[in-house]
Amino acid sequence: MANNPEVIIIGGGAAGCATAYNLSLLGIRCTVIEREGIGSQASGYAAGGLNPLEGTNIPGSLGPLAMESYLLHTDLWESLKESTGIDYEWRPIKLVKVCFDHSELADLNETHHRFNEFPNDYFSADWLTAQELQELEPRISCESLSGLLVKGNTSVNSFQYTLALAKAAENMGVSFISGSVTGLKSQNDHVTAVELDNQSIPCET
Repeated sequence: MANNPEVIIIGGGAAGCATAYNLSLLGIRCTVIEREGIGSQASGYAAGGLNPLEGTNIPGSLGPLAMESYLLHTDLWESLKESTGIDYEWRPIKLVKVCFDHSELADLNETHHRFNEFPNDYFSADWLTAQELQELEPRISCESLSGLLVKGNTSVNSFQYTLALAKAAENMGVSFISGSVTGLKSQNDHVTAVELDNQSIPCET
C-alpha cells in the first residue's frame, strides 16, 4: 500500500475515521477500508446530539466518559473546520422536555437538578408553565401541563463531521480503500494482514 500501514481500520464511519485521525496525530500510518462509502451508514444519518448528562448509565459508570467526549468535541470543532474547510455545524442547542402527566414530574425534577447543579455555565434548566410552552412553540399540545427548557447540549451534522474527520486524516497521509473485508490473516494470534475480495493488505495491527 501507498502508506505501508501499521494499522488497518475496518469501517469508514465516525468511529473509524476518528480512530484514523487520532492515530495519525501520533504519527501512526493507517489505512481505512470502507465497503459503501465514508459516512454512508449510521454515522451519516445519526441525529448528532451530544448530551453528557443523560443516557444509559449516565449519571453512573459512563458519566465521566460522556463528559470527556463532550469537551473533546468542543475543542475539536475549530481545528477540524480550519484544517478541512468543512463546517459540520457544531452548535449549542436548547430542547424542551414536555410533561403531560404528573407521573413524569419525578424524572423532569431529576433532570432539572442535574443540569443546574453542574459546576459551570454550560448547562441549565428552567421550568415553563403550560402557557409559556404555548408561547414558545404553539404546535405543542395544549394538553401539556408544564415543561423543562434545557440548555447546554450540543449538536453536530453527523455526516459532515465524519467527512471532516476523514479529510483531516487523509491530509495526514491516511489511505482510504473501497472494498469488502473477507477475512484476516494471523500468525501466533497476531493479525498480519487483512483480506479483501481481490487483495491482501499486510499490517501490524
